[in-house]
Amino acid sequence: MVIGKIVAHMRLSLAERQRAPRLAEILVQAAGQLNSGESVQCALRDGREAILAAGFSKVEYLELRAIRPRPYTHRSPARLLVAAWLGQTRLIDKSSWLCRGLEVFHQAAARIVGTVLDARAS
Repeated sequence: MVIGKIVAHMRLSLAERQRAPRLAEILVQAAGQLNSGESVQCALRDGREAILAAGFSKVEYLELRAIRPRPYTHRSPARLLVAAWLGQTRLIDKSSWLCRGLEVFHQAAARIVGTVLDARAS
């Protein structure tokens, strides 16, 4: 992976090298949205828009994926993955920590449903 970073760095112009770190910052922002309860669809849409606004020419993908090869559930550890073009160079990155926003959302939803069911039982 280090060799890939060195090659990409050599291909980027000075202005592109200054813009490139923005990709990782946008991943952190998208993960923050997920952790605060934002929907996956909204967080990914906002992330794609931010990448393009940062001067990247194309977003190949920005996705939330389960870490382990099994069906994804809201309790599965997940990572954000991105590939985007900056000039003639394709840059890739991934979040280096687990996204727990969906689990928080589902726990909150379960509490609301539980409260409604308790109220109906009374």
